[in-house]
Amino acid sequence: MYYILLKQISCDEFQIDGHPRGPINFKKGLNVVLGGKSGTNSIGKSTFLMILDFVFGGTDYITKDSDVQKNVGQHSVKFIFEFKGKNYYFSRSTKDFKNINVCDKNFKPLKGKCMTLDKYLDFLLKQYNLDKLGLTFRNAVGRFIRVYNRQTVDEKRPLQNVAQEPGKKQVYSLLKLFDKYSSIEERENANEEAKRAYKVFTNASKYIPIVSSKKQYKENLKRINDLDQQLKNLEIQNDNGVLTLDDIQLSKLRKIQNDLSQLQELKNTYINRLSIINSNEEIGVKRYKNDYHELIRFFPDVNIQKIEEIDSFHHQVTKFLELEFKKEKDNLERNIQYIDQQSSRLIKEVRDIKKQQAPNVQTALLNEYADIKMELNKLEDENKNFDEKNRLNQNKKDQKEALDATVNNELIEVQDSLNTKMQELNEKVCKSKLFQPPHIELKPNGYSFETINDQGTGTSYKGLILFDQACLELTNLPFFIHDSLLFSNIELDRKNRIIEMYERETKQIFISIDTIDLLSKQVQQIIKNDTILKLERGGKELFGRSWNEQENK
Repeated sequence: MYYILLKQISCDEFQIDGHPRGPINFKKGLNVVLGGKSGTNSIGKSTFLMILDFVFGGTDYITKDSDVQKNVGQHSVKFIFEFKGKNYYFSRSTKDFKNINVCDKNFKPLKGKCMTLDKYLDFLLKQYNLDKLGLTFRNAVGRFIRVYNRQTVDEKRPLQNVAQEPGKKQVYSLLKLFDKYSSIEERENANEEAKRAYKVFTNASKYIPIVSSKKQYKENLKRINDLDQQLKNLEIQNDNGVLTLDDIQLSKLRKIQNDLSQLQELKNTYINRLSIINSNEEIGVKRYKNDYHELIRFFPDVNIQKIEEIDSFHHQVTKFLELEFKKEKDNLERNIQYIDQQSSRLIKEVRDIKKQQAPNVQTALLNEYADIKMELNKLEDENKNFDEKNRLNQNKKDQKEALDATVNNELIEVQDSLNTKMQELNEKVCKSKLFQPPHIELKPNGYSFETINDQGTGTSYKGLILFDQACLELTNLPFFIHDSLLFSNIELDRKNRIIEMYERETKQIFISIDTIDLLSKQVQQIIKNDTILKLERGGKELFGRSWNEQENK
């Protein structure tokens, strides 16, 4: 049988009695980091669990265990995964922790095989068979790595992965873990499409005919009825046939009328300009050479030659202007002729439309029919677009209600599954049905988690442990990690049964624990059999020393 598990961790900085500590090997089921008999602190139990988190792609070991980084310095963690009978070798440095080295069996990095952290996490996601749930690997497992100094040890917030994580994200991550998100995703897509369609239409309403109120809608209906009756009356007035214009004819007629009006305005403009040019040509530039002698008689010293030069220049300018006037006149006359041609063509088109209706239909009657038809179409479009906007708005509401119903149904199913399983586990741990089990209530944007009528510390952490065990049994969650602080206030008999519960599990469970002498002999033996790392003071700490002791001076 093939297993999916973390198989080994090693680090050159791990020490025991001044010598390198060998590789730490793991197995399926329970793996225990055991502390000293007296509950000794600061020997590396939580630190080692943080290193496990580091191996599983976390970064808290770098960002939150600053005392380790300061006192140990840069170091690399080497580790082996076994996936379906095959070993995979990696190393990750505290210096370049955004990259993971793919290694040979001697932990020598393979050239060109370095993985980015994101790529490594995708690899784990697929190997742990979590890639079909719509979760990232850290989103799936991170909230179940409960180690001191992480944001996951709040006994009232079992779904919290990071500080200030929105309640909705926590709840939806649980839904995905239970593989209950696909139906919700379909509804979410339909809901988003309905919102998008309504928004697009609403924005377009600025540029299309549409009424703004139900009152205006009703007024339009009344006006539409009046216009329908007016059209019928016009048809009755027509002596020799039915007066009917389809929308194409109607639009064409109205365009022709507009074009004729614009052409006439343009023609009037050209005629006015032509009249001005003709007036300027008649005025011309007069010469005064015959009066020069009179000028000398009154002004004997005047420079006649200079005056004649100026007069010659004016004459040349006049000739130039005459040429420009002629060019402009020719251009205007051509434009006027073109306008006349176009107007004649359009007038013929109007006559053709009239002939298609009936030979005796009067132009005024045809124009009146066109005006009424245009107004009627406009009012009908306004109401039609109002109906469409209401339809889209109603569809948006319907899709939101359908989404809410789907989310609530899936939440109830997950909630019932968890509460049923936690009640079953609680009865085994408490050896009685009399004690309240932990209870979770899920809502779309948040949740509550508590043991009703018992808010004690030990009971609350027991509830957190049972919640994780329930998720481990009900989902594809591959493992969880529990630090010793979760067990500190749980009464002994219940602690014994929790360890026995762990022992029965085939998926990997990693815990740290100390002061086991008060536990039952059977549970003590379980712990000793499942211990993969034992830590003590006096050179047997994780890194072979404790840096919280003051130096003797």
